[in-house]
Amino acid sequence: MNKCIVTLICSLFIAGCAEDITKKTPASIIEWPILRHYEGDQLARIAMPLGGIGTGTVSLNGRGGLVDWEVMNRPAKGYSTVIDGNDAPFFAVYYRTNDGNSGARALLGPIQKYEYEHMEGRPVNHHGLPRFRHASFDAAYPFGQVHLSDDNLPFTVLLKAYNPLIPGNADDSGIPVAILCYEVINQTNEDIEVSVCGSLRNFIGRDGSKTRRSWKGEEQPLGANSNKNRFIREDKASGIFMYSKEVDKESPAWGTFAISTIEEKGITYRTASKANIWNNAILDFWDDFSASG
Repeated sequence: MNKCIVTLICSLFIAGCAEDITKKTPASIIEWPILRHYEGDQLARIAMPLGGIGTGTVSLNGRGGLVDWEVMNRPAKGYSTVIDGNDAPFFAVYYRTNDGNSGARALLGPIQKYEYEHMEGRPVNHHGLPRFRHASFDAAYPFGQVHLSDDNLPFTVLLKAYNPLIPGNADDSGIPVAILCYEVINQTNEDIEVSVCGSLRNFIGRDGSKTRRSWKGEEQPLGANSNKNRFIREDKASGIFMYSKEVDKESPAWGTFAISTIEEKGITYRTASKANIWNNAILDFWDDFSASG
């Protein structure tokens, strides 16, 4: 089912924090090195590649988005696996406070003013989703950190992303994986229920090399064929396993893919959604996730 969005949701519970939480993160969170700090207009043009050495990469941009999907044996700067819009891969957070206040946000920083220049007003992915108002990026390769905050939310988010880079260990440094850790930091003394969700289309076979023009003139990537998604739970991880029964195994775009988590409790998932006519797939997901997490 290549016209679907798969989702994996991890629910967690963050207790009310001490009063000094606004000044520093909890002691249990290890501080990472920082060689360069980016903010403001700088965020629109930076990205850090994630992936094992020689295995292809996906890049984390300055606002927490996943861009430049170069995981299928070809250079693919600017490729997001789909027509630019709201159904590209992304993560989101849902929250609910003790007083019943709830909501959801894409785990992304704000859109720049020039990013409204488009025939439909959406030249960037996830243009229509609610985002965080503030973002910054700290870099010290192979580590990247995105800080997300919003004055209207009772928490901040720190996204820590890194590669399996181990100097002197070529085998482990070449594991084909990108690691994302979302740390939700409660800024209040009240308990908050939180869910973090990843949403990703099965794009196996669709590497961006074959395209056609949509009826609106946009480049539409082709190549996915009879793609399937299956939830797998093992001792140390759970996730959605993505594969294809019809993509030629001799094609450079053939392979398997997974989005997984090492969380042990509170996991829910979907392996499909509504057909993506007029962006119904992303609307179906967002209505479901923002209702209850």
